Amino acid sequence: MAKFIYDTSENSPFQGLRVFAPDLESGIKFAKKNDVTALAIWPSDDYSGRMVINLDFLKDLRFVVSFEVIVPVSKKSDIQGIYELRKLRNLRWAIDCDLMLNFDRLPNIEVLSISYSPALTNWDSLIELRELQISDPNCDDLRFLSGLSSLRSIRIIGGKISSLRYLENCTDLEYVFCQRCRNLVQVEETLSKLPNLKGICFEGCRNVSLSDHFLSKWGKSISII
Repeated sequence: MAKFIYDTSENSPFQGLRVFAPDLESGIKFAKKNDVTALAIWPSDDYSGRMVINLDFLKDLRFVVSFEVIVPVSKKSDIQGIYELRKLRNLRWAIDCDLMLNFDRLPNIEVLSISYSPALTNWDSLIELRELQISDPNCDDLRFLSGLSSLRSIRIIGGKISSLRYLENCTDLEYVFCQRCRNLVQVEETLSKLPNLKGICFEGCRNVSLSDHFLSKWGKSISII
C-alpha cells in the first residue's frame, strides 16, 4: 500500500494529501516540499492498535488550512503541534481518547468535525465556526455550545443529550440535524427560538415527539426518518 496519496480531484475522499499511519515521514516530507494546504492522517489497511503520535512536525507546515486525524491514538501522544496551524480553518478530529484540546488557541476554525470530550475546552473561542458535526455528546444538554453565535449548521450524532437547550443562543443557526440521539426528547421550545432556522432533520431519534402545530408550521422543511 502507498504511504501517502495526493489527490485534489472532486471524487477524492479527501481533497488533499492523505498520509497513512504509522509511517508518516515520507508523506510529511512531500507536504513540506509542495506546500500542501490540506493534510489528513488516516490508518493504513493493515494497521491496528493505537498510535503514539507527535504533531511537532506541524511547525513546518504552518500553511495547512485543512487537517484531519482519524487514526486511533494513544493518550501518550503529544498534540501540542496542532497549535502551530495558525491558518487552520477546517478540522476533523476523530480521536476517541481524552487528549486536551484548547480551542482558545485555534480561534479561526470555520468547519469542525469532532467527538465530544470534557477535555475540549474554551468552545466560546470558536467565533468563526460555521459548521459543526459532533459525535457522542455525553451530557444532558448543549450548554457548552451556547457561545457559538456564528454557527450556521450543526449535526449531532449519538450521545446522551435529552434536550437541545442552550442551542437557542446560536441565533444564526439555519440547519439542525440530529442522528441516533435516542435520549433526545425536548426540542420544540429551543427550535422555535431560532429566528434563521431553515431546515430540521431527525434520524433515528425515537423519543422525539413533535406537536401537530409544529409539524404543520415546518412542513417540507422538517424531515423525520
